[in-house]
Parts: sequence; C-alpha cells; structure tokens
Amino acid sequence: MVELVAIDLDGTLLTSGKKITERTKRVLRALSNQGIKVLLATARPPRSVAGAYKALKLDTCAICYNGALIYDPPSRTVLAHHPIQVEMTRKIIHMARDVHPDIVISVEVLDHWFTDRLSLEYKTEVSKQFVPDKLAPIETWLNCDVTKILILGPEHYLTSIRNQLVYNFAKKLSIVQSDHNLLQIMAGGVSKGKALKFVCRHYDIPLRRTIAIGDANNDLEMLELAGIGIAMADSPSKVKKAADYVTTTNDEDGVADALEKFAL
Repeated sequence: MVELVAIDLDGTLLTSGKKITERTKRVLRALSNQGIKVLLATARPPRSVAGAYKALKLDTCAICYNGALIYDPPSRTVLAHHPIQVEMTRKIIHMARDVHPDIVISVEVLDHWFTDRLSLEYKTEVSKQFVPDKLAPIETWLNCDVTKILILGPEHYLTSIRNQLVYNFAKKLSIVQSDHNLLQIMAGGVSKGKALKFVCRHYDIPLRRTIAIGDANNDLEMLELAGIGIAMADSPSKVKKAADYVTTTNDEDGVADALEKFAL
C-alpha cells in the first residue's frame, strides 16, 4: 500500500519543454484524491517549485536544494534546514576564484539568491525564471550561513574546483554535478534520501510505503531507500541499477506510466 510519492522535477516530472503533461496532472490528482501524499524532491529552491505545486494543487511539503531545505508551501514554514557555515562558504568561494577569477558563483539562503555577477553563457533553470535578490560584491551580502552554493563555468575549471573541494573538505560538503557546467554544493550529509526519511517521520509514514521517482545521480539514494524506486528511461546506468523499475522518459509520460502501474 503506497502512502507517499516523492518525485524529482527536472528530467522526471517536467518534460524537456519544462511542462507537466495533462495526463500526468490527472494521475497525480487521482493519487491525492486517494489520500496518497505527493511531494516534489528537487535541487531547486521553493520559489521555483511554486508553479508546479499550484498546477497540481498539492498541500504537502517540498524537498528543496537536494534536501538542504524542507519547506512547507501551504504554511510557508521551514521544517528542516541544513546550511553551510559562512566561514566555510568564504573559503569555498576564494578557492573557486583562485582557480579562475571569472567563475560565476551564487549562493541561496533559504529562498533568496545572492551573487556578484550574471552570465549569459552559464545559467541554471532558476536563473532563467528569476532575478537575484542581491547583485553586488560578495563582501556586502555574505554575512550568514548559506543553504546552497552554485558554481558555474567551463567544465575543466569545475573539475579542478571539485577535486580541491573534495581534498580540502572531505565529508564536510555534499557536492552534486548533474550538469557539465554546474557544481551544486550543500552541507555534508545532505541528500534527497535523508530528506525522504525526514518527510516520512514528519507524516508518520513507513519508508516501505513510499515511491520515489528520479533520473539523476542526486536521486540515487532516494530511489534506494524508497519502498519502490523508479528511474526514468534516460537515467545514467548507475541510477537504473539502483531502481526497482525503469519507466519511459519524461517526454513519454514516464511518471504517469509508473504511478498507474504501482499506485493507482
């Protein structure tokens, strides 16, 4: 018996055109009508999942920033937050800029975006939708712990930065590189899998009664922990091996196909 479904956003719930198909909307609404909790588990911030929550009429919490923040949109409250300490953030930024002075660096603090520069070449899905809360020199806004650090630039520079971060900070950071030109950095121990455990405790739902659906390496732990882990057809082989079932792609209603099979 399924009681909760956690779904990744980009590459999973959203098509390549960044839409939710009408068929998928119907399936997810049917789950909600059956009393099954549907929530999103994404690398994005709360402001960037608000549209999907509204379209699906969800009333559940959201796993944001790969699990660094668990946010409840209906009540606009933070349920859990695992930030990076401000002094470590300064060290990471200085290290990245030592590798290349023009590397693009942003930070997210809860649901606010701060940066000292923008780039037409290197953008995230969120930066295509929103403008920074603060666009100014780093020393004017880096005065608190941060939820997530984003580093964008040429892949060979990011490889060098990642290697240095792993060498210097080991388990103090969680580093995700789902795109060639983007490093996402969260506090050590942060993952969608740990966030799923928290959400299950919050709703008093056993992990064995959950479904998780995703397509990337940052979804892997969540798929392994869920009662049923479902990978999209174009996921990396490592993600597919961790899943219990592989569905069709996000452009072929893969989420709807899987949930009709296992939950409806």
